[in-house]
Amino acid sequence: MQLKLPQLKSCENFNMILILASIVDKNAQRLAEACNSARIYTCKDLAIGKLALRGSGPDHSSITVDEQRIPVKEIDCIVNLLPYVLQDELYFFPPEERGYQAEEFAAMIIYFISFIKCPVVNRLSLISLSGMSFNAIHWYNLASKLCIPVYPVELDTHYELLSNTPKEKLVDIIYFNGKIISHNRSIGNEYTFKLATRARVDYLKASYYQAESDQLQFVRARTSPDINDNDTLEAIVEYIHSIDKK
Repeated sequence: MQLKLPQLKSCENFNMILILASIVDKNAQRLAEACNSARIYTCKDLAIGKLALRGSGPDHSSITVDEQRIPVKEIDCIVNLLPYVLQDELYFFPPEERGYQAEEFAAMIIYFISFIKCPVVNRLSLISLSGMSFNAIHWYNLASKLCIPVYPVELDTHYELLSNTPKEKLVDIIYFNGKIISHNRSIGNEYTFKLATRARVDYLKASYYQAESDQLQFVRARTSPDINDNDTLEAIVEYIHSIDKK
């Protein structure tokens, strides 16, 4: 059943939510529909529109979304759904330029989010547009340091999970904004809270294998908000409501 989400109410002190997303991210539209004041901002918008960030601050800066100029000071919150800039995202550049342009776009996005003075859901880090976006080996090492049981998986040369990762008996537990938002089992909640707080991320979706002994074993983690998950979507909408009330 589709979850009914509260709509954000317009008010004088509440201007706009900016959703930073891939041009192929259909779930970004789902979030935008749940938020009356939301606009989706993609790499295409950054390429064809004007981004004017003045050294004097947000009061004199602006971005362009859907050919409309928007003062940066009117943005009340950014929801970051873009973990990285893929070369395929920049199809409007010649193929030989896309690698270089992807790095340039990532640098511009990092500067923009660092520049703006408003709450950011899934704040970037120095190594990723999506928080501490570790590869599989980093997450496994972190889980081991925190005494969290891990599932014995195989990794490829890029430290990514191979096909022997279990697809059944997986338990997903989600952390957002300081608390567990999808309750399953107390020990899994404890594991996920430890991982998220140690990694210093706003959002974490941790997957565990449920062994025959009923023990949970860590398999993988995701730091980019999964808007297709109703618990995540509702939690982000409620968080935006909390900004509106402040």
